[in-house]
Amino acid sequence: MTVTWNESAFENETTKNGTVEGAAVNVTSLDENVSYAANGTTDTNGTLDLSAPETTVNVTVNASSGNASGTTVAMLEPTTETESEGLDISVEQNNDDVTVTVTENDTAAPNATVNVSTVDENVSYTDEGTYTTDENGTVSLSAPFGNDSVEVAITATADSESAETTVTLEAAEYENFGALVSAFAEEQEAESDSDTTRGLRIANFVVEHNPGNAPDHAGPPGHAGPPGDDDDEDEDDKRAHRNTLVRRLTTTARTLTTTMTTNGGHGTRGPAD
Repeated sequence: MTVTWNESAFENETTKNGTVEGAAVNVTSLDENVSYAANGTTDTNGTLDLSAPETTVNVTVNASSGNASGTTVAMLEPTTETESEGLDISVEQNNDDVTVTVTENDTAAPNATVNVSTVDENVSYTDEGTYTTDENGTVSLSAPFGNDSVEVAITATADSESAETTVTLEAAEYENFGALVSAFAEEQEAESDSDTTRGLRIANFVVEHNPGNAPDHAGPPGHAGPPGDDDDEDEDDKRAHRNTLVRRLTTTARTLTTTMTTNGGHGTRGPAD
C-alpha cells in the first residue's frame, strides 16, 4: 500500500514527490467472520508491505501523519503461487541411439547433472556414469551391446530439484556381427577412463560376443522356416563361409588379446585400431 498527500497538500509543497514518509498505518478487517489486522509505518517511498490474507477479506486502512489523516476501504486477496512442477526425465530409444531429456516445468533443463547406473549391480552397461545435459537438456547414450536388455536407473539434478526414473534399454539390432563390432569400436573412441587400450577392449568384445560362442543346440531364429531342397546347397555354402569368417576374426582377436596382455596391455607396434 502507498500513502500520498492529496492534491491540495501537494500543491502547497508539503512533500517533494507526493508520497508520505513515516505515516502511521492501521489496517482492520471489515468482515466479522474473517480476522485480519496490520500496523506499520511507511518508508521513504510512502509504501508499506502488508502480508497476504489466508482468504479474501475487506479491510479499512487508516493513515496519519502529523495533523493529517486519511481512510480508505480495500479488498485483500490471498496470493496464488504457481507451484513448480520440478524436473522430469524422459528416455527415447531408436535402435542404437538412446536420448535422455531433462525438463523443468516443461522447459529444457541445460547443465543438469545426469547419473546413469544399472539396477542390477552384477550387470554391466558401457555408458554407466555421470553426464551434463546440453543446451537442449539432453544426454546421448548407446544401446546395450550384445543380446540382452539392461535395466538402468537415471537420476537428474538441477539446483535444488531432482528426479529419477528406471527404464529398460533394449539391445540394438545389427545387420551382421561386423556391424555390431563396428558400432562397439566407434563407441570406444570416446572412452578415456578405461585401464585397457581401445584395441584390447575391442578384441575382448569380439571374443565374448562372436556368434561362434553360441551353444551347440542353437539354430536359426524361430520365424525361419525350413529351406527348400534347391536352397540346401546355397545355405550350406553361406553357413560355411560365415563360420570361416567368424573363426578368423575370433582367432585374430584372441591373438591380439594374448599379445597385448603379455606386453602389459600396451601391445606391439602394428596396424592402427
